[in-house]
Amino acid sequence: MLRVFQNQKLLKATLKTVNRHCFSDTLKKPISSRKGTYILILEMKNPATLSVGRLGRVDFKAGWYAYVGSAMGPGGLSGRLGRYLNPVETLHWHIDYLRPSAVVRQIWFREGISPVEHVWADGLGGRMGGGIPAAGFGSSDCNCRSHLFFFDKQPLLYQAQKLFNPEEKPDHAVY
Repeated sequence: MLRVFQNQKLLKATLKTVNRHCFSDTLKKPISSRKGTYILILEMKNPATLSVGRLGRVDFKAGWYAYVGSAMGPGGLSGRLGRYLNPVETLHWHIDYLRPSAVVRQIWFREGISPVEHVWADGLGGRMGGGIPAAGFGSSDCNCRSHLFFFDKQPLLYQAQKLFNPEEKPDHAVY
């Protein structure tokens, strides 16, 4: 059963171990620095208009957002996911502009050297019916319409898992 923490401090405390790695309830061990693909599930309680780098001003509705990304560089998943659970210090990726206004509630991920972010983006935007709040959000380096999707209700991991082949689906969640 997935739990949703109501406060980010509790989520951060749950996900951190002594060695500053994230902790996965489904893995029962720290998330390694292996490469992988992830989906951040964020909740935005109030609508906001935000400046998002070269995308300009974007209107965000209150609700749920799913952001798809990959962690193929140094530090892998633990480094990237750890970054997302700390306050924004530098605005590097599009998601960094949204994070101060939204709370990370869950992280879905899959370890592996083959990124499946484009398959996941296609599934979230098409088969799961996610809206696209800003074309090009998180996808300036690929041909996807967006890597950020809006949902009126919280997207659920089991729904996403039904959409993908076993070798493509998110197989772990932290919550």
